Amino acid sequence: MVSMEELTQYLHLPEKTVAKELGICLTSLKKLCRQHGITRWPYRKVRCGLSVLLPLLTPAPPAEVS
Repeated sequence: MVSMEELTQYLHLPEKTVAKELGICLTSLKKLCRQHGITRWPYRKVRCGLSVLLPLLTPAPPAEVS
């Protein structure tokens, strides 16, 4: 059985990709997630959050002083 810690390493990937990486079918992955209390795969929310955060985390180029 896949642990919750192992599942959290894959939250940034789509469900189909994770199922393939784990060597199980998508239905089995969904059942596994429900057993761990994950009712909905968070990939889209994680991706959306990253697209908002990345510009904030990258350093701005230094301003030119005249």
